[in-house]
Amino acid sequence: INTDQDRDVVKPFLQEQKWNKAVYYEDGLSNLLKVSSIPSTLIFNRQGELAARMNGFVPDKFIAMLTERIQEALAE
Repeated sequence: INTDQDRDVVKPFLQEQKWNKAVYYEDGLSNLLKVSSIPSTLIFNRQGELAARMNGFVPDKFIAMLTERIQEALAE
């Protein structure tokens, strides 16, 4: 999800990076989901409810933390 205020810079950047997937814009989503830091990882359960939030990024622990939270969300 792109959070840039100036959308005119997004397309050239994506072309330069050869990004061929869909890009969505924030459009108030950060306020709705109360995102206070970038990166933020939000995990939703099968019911579409927010099950976990991870603010920031810790390289050595990220995969284990993400895996644990996904498994918890799947168990709900």
